[in-house]
Amino acid sequence: MFEFTTMAPVAKHEGENATTAPAAKRERKNVALTDRMCETRVTKRTKIYDRKCPGLFVSITTSGVATFYYKFTNPGTGRQSTGWLGVYNPETFDVDHARTKVYGLRGLARRPSSTPCDNRTCSKRGRAAPSTRSSRNASNT
Repeated sequence: MFEFTTMAPVAKHEGENATTAPAAKRERKNVALTDRMCETRVTKRTKIYDRKCPGLFVSITTSGVATFYYKFTNPGTGRQSTGWLGVYNPETFDVDHARTKVYGLRGLARRPSSTPCDNRTCSKRGRAAPSTRSSRNASNT
């Protein structure tokens, strides 16, 4: 009298792009960055995260431009931020330069506030910048 049949799942929006499979998780490429990786051609924009230097990643576009960025937690807001480091160039700005820049930025973030600051931060805080005159120059005047 009654027949029970199983039905195949149907997508909500039928059309060319309709799928019944769940959305796949994004694959995060976490490897030791090399200069050769920055020079590879890609078919769509790709982000490759560096295993040696946490927070550093390179974004490679379809036109072949590789740009280095640094992800960090902003101490003022407590939110994650991304900073631009530079564009890959094998002669002037390579992977080692990007890592060095990130290590330097991390050191600045952990620096205690009692240490002398550079001219930009001192002028923002309303303090005078520390003197850069050496004792030899001071004795000649």
